[in-house]
Amino acid sequence: KLSNDQQFALQFFKVILATVSVGYDFAERFAPGKQVPGIAPAKSLFEPAIFWSMVGQALIHLSAMRIVKNAAMRGDRADYKQLVQSTFVPLMLAQSVSQVISTYAGHPFVASMDRNALLRFGLTTSIFVILAAASGFPNFVGRVILRLFPIPNRLRVILTLVCILDLLLPYILTRG
Repeated sequence: KLSNDQQFALQFFKVILATVSVGYDFAERFAPGKQVPGIAPAKSLFEPAIFWSMVGQALIHLSAMRIVKNAAMRGDRADYKQLVQSTFVPLMLAQSVSQVISTYAGHPFVASMDRNALLRFGLTTSIFVILAAASGFPNFVGRVILRLFPIPNRLRVILTLVCILDLLLPYILTRG
C-alpha cells in the first residue's frame, strides 16, 4: 500500500505527461493555416495487433512486479514492507511511461512523436526520474519527494534492469 504522498507524486507525473501531450497536440491541430492529416482509429480493441499488444504489456508488467517483489522480500528483513513499497514506485512510473510510449501512435488526433518536442521532453524527464529513483542516485530530489526507502545494492541492480526492460519491451512489442 502506497502512502498518500507517493500516490500524489505518481498522479502528478501522470497529469503532467497527459497535459503536455494533449496541449501540444491541440496547438498543432488548430494552428492557423495548418493541415494535420487524420489517422484512422482502430475499429475495435479486439483487433489482433491491439489485443496481443495489450496482453503482452499486461504480462510484462505483472512479471516485472513479481520479479521485484520476490527480490525485495528475499532475506529476513524487518523493513521489507518499506522496501517493497520503495521498489514499486519507480516500477509503477515505468509502467505508466511505457504505456504512454506504446499507445501514443494509436490516437487519431496526435502528431507523430518526432514532432512532439514537449512530449519527448516530458518522457525523457520521467525516464530520468525513474532510473534515478531505481538506481538509488545519491541526494536525488525525486527520492525525497517520493519518500523512497534506501534499497540494498543487489535489489537496486535488479530494479534498474527491470525498469529498463519494462520501458523497452512494450515499445518493441507494439512496433513488432
